[in-house]
Amino acid sequence: MKSQFAINDKLENPFHHITFSESSEIEDLALEEIFEAGKVIVIDNWVPKELDFFFEARGIVFDEWRPPIYSSRILKEANDKNDLWDYYPDKSFIELFQKNIIKFQNIYEDFLRGIFPSYEFEKLMFSWRMNELSLGNLHFDIPESSFSEHQIRLFVNLSKRPRVIEFGPTFEQIVKKFLKEDNLSDYFNLDYDKFLEVVKAKTIQARKFEDHILPRHFLSLAPGSIWISNAFNILHGVVFGEKTVCLEGRIFEVSLKNPLSCFKNKYSEIRKKPQSDKIQDIFLYE
Repeated sequence: MKSQFAINDKLENPFHHITFSESSEIEDLALEEIFEAGKVIVIDNWVPKELDFFFEARGIVFDEWRPPIYSSRILKEANDKNDLWDYYPDKSFIELFQKNIIKFQNIYEDFLRGIFPSYEFEKLMFSWRMNELSLGNLHFDIPESSFSEHQIRLFVNLSKRPRVIEFGPTFEQIVKKFLKEDNLSDYFNLDYDKFLEVVKAKTIQARKFEDHILPRHFLSLAPGSIWISNAFNILHGVVFGEKTVCLEGRIFEVSLKNPLSCFKNKYSEIRKKPQSDKIQDIFLYE
């Protein structure tokens, strides 16, 4: 099964789609420039056998959103305080889960380093989301204020069903569109992480029907497939999904092909030229 795309012609196509074949070599991809251009990278048909266990592991539906579980917590002793107990009330299965994620994580860390060979990572960490989620709101991720490296996130669809994700305008487009209406320039004195929180609260969340007025693209991510992006840079949300895992990396700015693509540097440029015509305007639905 291949991933499918529904592209809205009111926005620039953000996707870069790769289909692996038996002759493909990870090292030949070298996706740094594509990633730094702000693209959402979608990779089909790279499905190592280590996914099988997680395809078969039962997902669960909660009445409300649950935060992701970081692997550092999963790998703690499999007693009743382990975070997996909410999902799998079986100690022997939890221990098997712990055993399988070690191999899985090593494989995907090597994969990430292989497709971005020039990047130096300050930190890599996995978070697991073994629950069903539907109708998530469009949002930017909010960075931790304690780091200034460039973020990258790699998601793997662990479900046998497609994961449907919506993508809206970029951070630059949102700031330009609502700069005067929301007086966003009044907050340009804030660091980029705090400014992003303002945009999220004042411009995105304050418009309760932003999903209806903003143009969006849709991605139906095939089972086992991967999507990669900087989640500060583009509005996104889950329409429907079951199990997924996220590998988050923090890239040292000095190892970027183009240091100006670092999110904090993009923010500096926006503050200097908030009305730049280089940024495509957004068409809003009535």
